[in-house]
Amino acid sequence: MAIKQIKEKGIEHPPIEVLITVSEEIGLLGARNFDISKLQAGFGYALDTHQVGEVVIGAPSQISFQINFYGKEAHAGVEPEKGLNAIRLAAEAIALMPNGRIDFETTCNLGIIKGGTATNIVPGLVTVEGEVRSHNKGKLQKVCEEIEQAVISTVHKFNANGAKASFHFELKEEYEAFLIDRNAPVVTLAEKALQNLHLPADIKVGGGGSDANIFNANGLPMIIVGTGMNNVHTTEEDILVDELYRGTAFVEELIHLYAEE
Repeated sequence: MAIKQIKEKGIEHPPIEVLITVSEEIGLLGARNFDISKLQAGFGYALDTHQVGEVVIGAPSQISFQINFYGKEAHAGVEPEKGLNAIRLAAEAIALMPNGRIDFETTCNLGIIKGGTATNIVPGLVTVEGEVRSHNKGKLQKVCEEIEQAVISTVHKFNANGAKASFHFELKEEYEAFLIDRNAPVVTLAEKALQNLHLPADIKVGGGGSDANIFNANGLPMIIVGTGMNNVHTTEEDILVDELYRGTAFVEELIHLYAEE
């Protein structure tokens, strides 16, 4: 909308590159597979945070994990003692794991649990999936190790009583943290645009990942700016019309200021 208005007004401007990526929510796949050499820009903005005026100059690293808990199937009504309940195994391990807000820069979430096929079958397999995020690599690694240790100790506990429980633990690095200098051109341009619109600039380090993580890792400075989103990642997510207009004005002002430099 901002670009449309600038074109309709006949305002001269430098080249503008707009990149619309796909599959951001399921692993930043569009950004990850994009050939960054196709871009000429010296820096960029990811429109991917809450209120217009928010300027996120840093975001955490993320490691995803998947754990398979293996028990033993048996008939739940006839001979349950011959089985090993993988749901119970997973539940006891989960109870020992760190979860939620770990500290000011580290989080952990268990997001998916799948297992069992019928109520009359002792479940033999449960899969748990989750993620760990942190701005600190040492803390990121520590939480991952604590999760794995919770699994190991639980399996050992079951097996000490004669069971034959086992597990498979897999980690995957999704993206690296970034932190842009407060005085970098990509930041100061955004701040000046907000000032010109009499909008407060809320410059911060965030907890969410975005395409900006991928582009920064590939050498293109990029910060995350607000679009007016509310209640994100819920069924009540929305955006106010007034915020759409403010967001349009902000992008238009960014282009104006960049054209003047």
